[in-house]
Amino acid sequence: MNFFQTLVAAAVFSLTTVFATGTQFHAIASEQLFGWTWLPQSGPLLLALQLGTGLGLFVHFRHDILSHLSSLLQIAIYRRKPTSIDEKVPLFLFISLGLFFLARHYLAPLLEPFYASMPSLTSVTAAVVGASFVAITFLWIFSDSRSRRTKSMADWNLFDAFILGIGQAFSIIPGIDFIASSVIFSQFRNYQREASYKYAGLCATWSLLLNAGFHSSDWRPPAASTAAATDITLSQFWTITGISLVLAAFGAGALIKTLERGTFRTLFSYRIFILFFAPLVVWLKIRWLG
Repeated sequence: MNFFQTLVAAAVFSLTTVFATGTQFHAIASEQLFGWTWLPQSGPLLLALQLGTGLGLFVHFRHDILSHLSSLLQIAIYRRKPTSIDEKVPLFLFISLGLFFLARHYLAPLLEPFYASMPSLTSVTAAVVGASFVAITFLWIFSDSRSRRTKSMADWNLFDAFILGIGQAFSIIPGIDFIASSVIFSQFRNYQREASYKYAGLCATWSLLLNAGFHSSDWRPPAASTAAATDITLSQFWTITGISLVLAAFGAGALIKTLERGTFRTLFSYRIFILFFAPLVVWLKIRWLG
């Protein structure tokens, strides 16, 4: 990968992850339009993207996360039951993420053929990702319109955390965003938009950082004779990590402020636009350029 491609990869991955606008859908579109393969299933590039985006979300949610960690420390020291919402949220996050990782561990092998074909982009993979993107877009619009939005962050409980874990498990299906699936299930449970996104963002923070930790051994400086299209140098690794961190932190902040004043309308509009625009451009490219 050249320097420009690393910038694009960092920007697209971090922003589409934070805004839940279809990371894999954008990866397929960019490969079809420009011939770029920037979303591998493992390796140093994916590690840099996950680490940077996870750290960016951590920076944005740092006050909440530090409050949660402080509450856990007090519970451990004084050996008392959690009573405030800051003391309970870490337990809820553990339940939701635990269900997600269990589902990924036991069910992801069933989807291995789709994941394995991502780099070569078969027609089946493109169809699965496209269908998932369409389904999640209109399901999100439906859940947003039907939600009564009567619950806030203070209303999270064990049952809702369990339901959110099931919702997040759907993100193992190619084309479904982790944050989008979490928000959709939150809205079906009548949580406010800001509370839905905040909980999803906290889950995504730990999910990305845990994934980066689990795959920290994926970093391998590429040999000149065996370098693949997605191999990166050490300087590119830290460049991607830094750019992803900054964009994820600012992106999450911008979206939270938007939700405080309005709706998900901008995200819905973008998802619908890219849903029709990307296939149209790909079709025109095939028709005119072959």
